[in-house]
Amino acid sequence: MAKLSNEAAKQVAAADTSGGSREPLAEGKYRCRLLDVESTKSKAGNPMWVWKFEVEVGQNPSDAGRWLWERTAIQENTMWKIRQVFDAFGVPADTDTDDLIGTTVDLMVG
Repeated sequence: MAKLSNEAAKQVAAADTSGGSREPLAEGKYRCRLLDVESTKSKAGNPMWVWKFEVEVGQNPSDAGRWLWERTAIQENTMWKIRQVFDAFGVPADTDTDDLIGTTVDLMVG
């Protein structure tokens, strides 16, 4: 379990919350590189994958380097979503996600 030191907690409490905040990305297509796929569980306890992407090309130069996430629950009624992700990479569903790390794909932000 993570816990801040007393000194760090004081710094957090005194921090200006407006610093570092960004506007959401505009709707549109973004060229992204896959950074990681984490196997985890949803709040409901179902298995899911969390796909982490880094924007390479976006609507504005400042979009580059921002991160996007896609969550795909692994349940019978969500197989369509997982297929969409594999189809976007142009690979079959039995592809190891580790083999996709570092590859690029177009993502739509809506």
